[in-house]
Amino acid sequence: MSREIDLQLPLARADLAGLQLGDRVFLTGEIVSSAGLPTYERLVRELSEGIAPPVALQGGCIFHLGSALEARDGGWHLHYINPTTSTRFDALMPALIEGFDLLLTGGKGGLSPESARALARTGGVYLS
Repeated sequence: MSREIDLQLPLARADLAGLQLGDRVFLTGEIVSSAGLPTYERLVRELSEGIAPPVALQGGCIFHLGSALEARDGGWHLHYINPTTSTRFDALMPALIEGFDLLLTGGKGGLSPESARALARTGGVYLS
């Protein structure tokens, strides 16, 4: 039987220590998401050039999510978000995980062994 775990972002590594396979994790706080390879490519390139990202990522989380947005009343209205396939980002994730010391990442379909090893080195976890 799965447990329900509530986590408040930003996280400390200790917050993840008790997680077990099959836990249902609920997050409260800010996450960064993108479904676009150009975003991840830019982050890796700028990381190697020492350029700070446009949002705080150090020790944070990146989720692979798609969304449907509508321009409305001078802003954006979010219709939905849903996970997108994480393996699309496999070539870039080890550099992002270790470069930003990410504690959480997630999407659907899992990650490559290289990405899993990077998460193990940072003490991070993958949520699906």
